[in-house]
Amino acid sequence: MKEKKYSLRGVIIAFAAGLVLALLAGGYYMLVTFGGGASLRGAEKFAVLYNLINSQFIGEVDMEQASEAAYDGLVAATGDRWSYYLTPSEYKSYMDSQNNRYIGIGVTVSKDTESSFLRIESVTDDTPAANAGLKPGELVVALDGVSLEKLEPSELKERIAEMDGRAFELTIRDAGGTERTVVLKSEKIFSDPIEYYMLPDDIGYIKIRNFDKGAASGGRAAIDELKSRGARGLVFDVRNDPGGLVVELTQLLDYLLPEGEIFISVAQNGTQAVTRSDASFTDLPMAVLINGNSYSAAEFFAAALSERCKSGFAGLVGTQTTGKSRSQVTIALSDGSALHLSTNGYLTPNGVDLAQQGGLVPDYVVELSEEDSTLLRAGRLEYEYDEQLQRAQQLVAERTG
Repeated sequence: MKEKKYSLRGVIIAFAAGLVLALLAGGYYMLVTFGGGASLRGAEKFAVLYNLINSQFIGEVDMEQASEAAYDGLVAATGDRWSYYLTPSEYKSYMDSQNNRYIGIGVTVSKDTESSFLRIESVTDDTPAANAGLKPGELVVALDGVSLEKLEPSELKERIAEMDGRAFELTIRDAGGTERTVVLKSEKIFSDPIEYYMLPDDIGYIKIRNFDKGAASGGRAAIDELKSRGARGLVFDVRNDPGGLVVELTQLLDYLLPEGEIFISVAQNGTQAVTRSDASFTDLPMAVLINGNSYSAAEFFAAALSERCKSGFAGLVGTQTTGKSRSQVTIALSDGSALHLSTNGYLTPNGVDLAQQGGLVPDYVVELSEEDSTLLRAGRLEYEYDEQLQRAQQLVAERTG
């Protein structure tokens, strides 16, 4: 039988923590209480099942894996797609991602349908991958001699993250079919959430990859820099932006929008808390690019600008967003795992529930081909082929006179 790393008492406590949760004042750890007969009976039943499997099951069973599956199932039973359980390793990765850092080598990859290997889509400057000479378009075919055929991009990311500073070999195949082996070490890499440059007609472009740490300060710096270069308007791009932290969202909205409400949080009991902007704002016409992968803070950002922009909003351009109106907290548990749980709802400045509304419908619907959508996700869709970006740029330019 495989080693059982969880004690029975530890499993019971972890399970019960999923039933009744309270934050320790000023901290991140859980105060676990049973809080009622139903919760206690549920914990007792789990303990009985765990003990029976652990002591009497004839086959081999990984009880750690079984326990993790139980925690996953408990949270999944809420029916809330935004709530989930994080193992200790997943929680560590999650916290790194909130700081826009990750363990890796500095590449993005996608599945290559012709070869069944992973194709390098982009390489970040000054990273192990860039220093080793990896190029977009090349295939990653093996890791330490083990074939990566039919591997998912997320699986490669996980394997490389597990190396965490240890040297390993990647076998790379170029466009001509020639293979070479490079030795790399994964490291903690900062992923800048903001990219910006000038478009035709002196329209500034700002890509917001996410609203995690650094998005607000980076966004403000981008706005100031583009204005100093003579930008007459701005296009914000939140396509494929998964969202992030409310504080980053509201700080950037405060910089852009005039005095008034910019975020309404709704507690479980219906109580509302309003975040307001001050009187200063960015006095330029703007547009926002959105698509079906603009989630959470990203679609809220677009909605807030659409409702509150004072300088002539040029419109939402792209395709309809998903619709989300719940915010989450991440609650650390004593064993290093965590619970990501929806605890509040939120409304746009005009009091709109984006989930009830079914997401944002663009003012100007512009579809991309499947090929162009793939290039966009990889950050490789050039302006001359990006019909959505061209339309947004034209709309803002028209507003500048």
